Amino acid sequence: MINNASHGQSPHRQTRCWAKLFPAVAIAILLADKITSLNSFSEEVDLRLQPYQHPNPHRFDEHELQLYMHERRLLLLNESSVVNYLWIYNHFKDDMEMTVEGDMDCKTTNSSTREKYLEIYTDPNRGDILSGNFWDTFCCGAYGFFATSGIKKHVSMHPWDSNWGEFSEYVPGRTTNWGGVNQCYEEGNEVGLMWRYLNHTNLSAVFTVQHQFFDHPKVHSVPLGPSGNAAGVLRDSTTVPNRTNLLYLSNSDFQHRVNITQSIISNFNGMVSNRYNDGSNYFELMRHSKFVLCPSGMGWDTYRAWEALVLGTIPILETYYRKDGMYHIYDDLPVLWVDHYDNVTPALLEREYPRIISKAREYTFEKLTNQWWIDLINSYRVMKKSD
Repeated sequence: MINNASHGQSPHRQTRCWAKLFPAVAIAILLADKITSLNSFSEEVDLRLQPYQHPNPHRFDEHELQLYMHERRLLLLNESSVVNYLWIYNHFKDDMEMTVEGDMDCKTTNSSTREKYLEIYTDPNRGDILSGNFWDTFCCGAYGFFATSGIKKHVSMHPWDSNWGEFSEYVPGRTTNWGGVNQCYEEGNEVGLMWRYLNHTNLSAVFTVQHQFFDHPKVHSVPLGPSGNAAGVLRDSTTVPNRTNLLYLSNSDFQHRVNITQSIISNFNGMVSNRYNDGSNYFELMRHSKFVLCPSGMGWDTYRAWEALVLGTIPILETYYRKDGMYHIYDDLPVLWVDHYDNVTPALLEREYPRIISKAREYTFEKLTNQWWIDLINSYRVMKKSD
């Protein structure tokens, strides 16, 4: 009869029916119900402690992220602190030992000059940065190093030309043709002295500029930095710009850049145009753009890429299906790499923009300063460091 009476009733009404007949049983049922509720609440709290995941992970606050990056750049950058390859080279100039002067052939020079040249490697009081004043001084460094049994621990730093570095080589269709790399070949040594030198433990690091024909862990390219006063423009900015323009094109007609520009305009169905030398404000247009194309010129690295990074515009860079140690200078910075500029389309940029911007707090904007590169060079030195 009890079953019939309770059939179809709610649990609480069933409990009241039981309570009339068996009070102790009813109390036990109510206690069990409370314990179950407490366990459920505890499980809910635990779930809330898990990392929050937005239902739409691609949604982001563009203004907030741009503001964060803008403030980071403002904190770090001014006209004197912003990275510049010549400033960094000159900073270390007093510490450099010149392994070769003028057009001296370091292998065949006369005995008195050679003796002076080799003292660099044997005198412990001589500096630990070896350099020279023209290309191929790396090979002179290698000859002197092995002529003195490789006893000197040092850093190798080479004359820095804005267009060409110690390990730059001609890339057809992408750079000027200034020849290949002198790998310090010796008679009977097919591998080349260069590789023995690079892999020796007493060569701590090599610093050069521009593109490289390889990717070696000891060889570091130093950025060109901006050529114009991008840092001054940044500091004069009173607000974070509204980046309404998807892509900024401002390419000269230098060699391969013509075809690259035409390809991009075609990919955008004529919705972008080349603003080079059209009388527009270069920095102002860049500030209001999300991306800017930075094709190579005589060398691979460009001033424009660093001007863009200072102003918060994303440079579009091309690997050209190459392995190149220079590419590492852009590690941990907001850039877009493509294998080939033919692949740049509106759809690609619209997709990549939120991905790049959403990592705002992960970027190392200190790499836009001279001091970051000075610290890197000093970290490989064994003697008194230049601050």
